[in-house]
Amino acid sequence: MAEPGGHVFPGIAVADALDRRTRDLSVCWVGTSGHRGARATDHPVALRGVGSRPQRGARRKLVEALAAPPRGGAQAWRVLRERPHVVLGVGGYAGGPIVAMAAAMRLPTAVLEPNAVPGMTNRILSRVVKRAFVTHEETLSAFPAGVGVVTGSPVRRAFLARMALGGSGGRGRVGAGARRQPGGEGDQ
Repeated sequence: MAEPGGHVFPGIAVADALDRRTRDLSVCWVGTSGHRGARATDHPVALRGVGSRPQRGARRKLVEALAAPPRGGAQAWRVLRERPHVVLGVGGYAGGPIVAMAAAMRLPTAVLEPNAVPGMTNRILSRVVKRAFVTHEETLSAFPAGVGVVTGSPVRRAFLARMALGGSGGRGRVGAGARRQPGGEGDQ
């Protein structure tokens, strides 16, 4: 998986869901050097820092970063030569180059787009990835025919547990309702 800051949690939700369904899952989180966002998961995740060019607000800079080999090209190559089963981009400029490189190596690639209007990185990658997992039906039109699949937005189990346990004082509202559901913790 490849990410910058704001794209961490959907990627973690995907990794955690796969972990519940797959034996011996190995996740490698590729992001900018020094990024610690993927440590928010309980699943053991290998963190690989890859140098990349930061976007400084200009779209042209992002296009240049995606078009040029990333500074961390050798680092990305080392990750990709391990032939991962799939490379999932979760948005943001840091993930663009490694997903594009994986597509050029003919590795299975996909992007996750939880927004109604895709970000620039995913719009650029839409031409090279095999799948785009989207939350909204109207987002499909931003991707080539047959690439987009409506899957909904992944939510981390820890987030749902916090809601049910009332991490922000919500237990009386959300937690009580969950206890009254058949099979819930309060069901007799």
